[in-house]
Amino acid sequence: MIDKICEHTFIKKLIKNNSIVLDLGANRGEFSKTISEKFGCKVYAVEPVPRLFELIEETAFVKKVLAAAASKSGILDIYLPEDECATTYNKKRGVNEKSIKVEAFSLGDLMRKFGINKIDLIKMDIEGEEIPILESLEPEELRKINQWTIEFHDFLYPEMHKAVEDIKRKISSSGFFCIPFSITNNGDVLFIKKGSISFLTFIYLKYFLRYLLGFIRKLKK
Repeated sequence: MIDKICEHTFIKKLIKNNSIVLDLGANRGEFSKTISEKFGCKVYAVEPVPRLFELIEETAFVKKVLAAAASKSGILDIYLPEDECATTYNKKRGVNEKSIKVEAFSLGDLMRKFGINKIDLIKMDIEGEEIPILESLEPEELRKINQWTIEFHDFLYPEMHKAVEDIKRKISSSGFFCIPFSITNNGDVLFIKKGSISFLTFIYLKYFLRYLLGFIRKLKK
């Protein structure tokens, strides 16, 4: 029923060989490569850091895009901590990091650029920028998305926690089920459009499978 790639959980039956997947914060392209090979689907791997972008393998199924996902299009300053996970959120450890300017696209502009009308999965791991992106989404943009797997970063930036909870309520009230697969934080949250799965399946995933998987992970430690 579910699959997990690079610590991102999603409903695998909703991904087919004609699906469109957006990998926002593609890093070295591991998620893009794995999901395209498993499902034969088209993936847009969006990564703003040039040295990481160069490591992404472009194939017939993976289209790599040198850009940042953001709340609005334009030129964006992003910071490069030592771990190379680029962020617009410059409060990490309270120090100034090296920064670069990159091209940025809003979700709507990114979809228009590539002629995308429907997205079966968005994987989002963008080091704090997920909050302004999700806050900026219009209802018609949300209607084009079937499921999101998001790593929220309030475990790194505790001051974000209220904004994350507000976003979870906003997306849920916009016609999505919200399933946090991570037990102690928001590091692996799945949003699924209502109607894509039944309410009983949602209950099973959120209140049974989630805790079962957490228990199994503890046993393996």
